Amino acid sequence: MKGKKIISVDIDGTLTIDNGKFWKGGIDNVKPNKKIINWVRNQYWAGNIIIIYTARKELHRPETQAWLDKYVVWYHALVMNKLRADIYLDDRNMKLNEIGGKKNE
Repeated sequence: MKGKKIISVDIDGTLTIDNGKFWKGGIDNVKPNKKIINWVRNQYWAGNIIIIYTARKELHRPETQAWLDKYVVWYHALVMNKLRADIYLDDRNMKLNEIGGKKNE
């Protein structure tokens, strides 16, 4: 897989504008972060592997997939039950502003 990247993308607060809205009333209250979604689409079309990685519980998979479909988020895998934390420290982290998006945009 020379030249291709595996990109893990969070949903709430990354693909969505407001972090946590999903938990307060369902997916109809969750607005897309269009700049980030477009970036993810471009990465997908460029041949990179997109993994959507979320702390949402497995029982929320159907509505999560429905939201991703509604906003045409292209991905290869959806991983539920991500470890919940207040801070993620990672040597491969990329900030939203590095790819043209900002939190709550």
